[in-house]
Amino acid sequence: LRQPFLLILPFPETFSHLFVRGVYDIARALREWDLAEWALGRNQGLTKAAVFVSSTCYDLKQVRADMFEFLDGLGFEPVLSEYNSFPIQPEVSTIENCLAVVSAKADIFVLIIGGRYGSAPNDGRSVTNREYLSARAKGIPIYVFVQRSVLDLLRIWKANPSADFS
Repeated sequence: LRQPFLLILPFPETFSHLFVRGVYDIARALREWDLAEWALGRNQGLTKAAVFVSSTCYDLKQVRADMFEFLDGLGFEPVLSEYNSFPIQPEVSTIENCLAVVSAKADIFVLIIGGRYGSAPNDGRSVTNREYLSARAKGIPIYVFVQRSVLDLLRIWKANPSADFS
């Protein structure tokens, strides 16, 4: 079995197309790397492998709903913050709660990057960025889907690091 890895895949502007192409890429990759077996071995096969989906919520609402249905249909446990199945600890902040869920529950991490960064309290790191760093520290497989228009701008951003793109 292979070690945890990072897979980055672009997705087109039309989000309905993400479901057809991007989700197909996840399914293909899951089969190729036997991640279901890896994740089940990681949690001793006691439960379904939990897939944490991280992204900004409002702009990618339909993509997140499609991912939930797709992952559930494959037999995974989708973990998305807007669903009742997401564990909430009322005594901690939203950010702390999300990080705790990644740490305690996620077997696989799916990051979807669109055109928004999301809120960035105090240190400038968004909740999504912190969730990603937590998944990396945990050493679980990470799949990153980047909206094609964002990926296309990466070259321009790298060439102009001091420019204001807001």
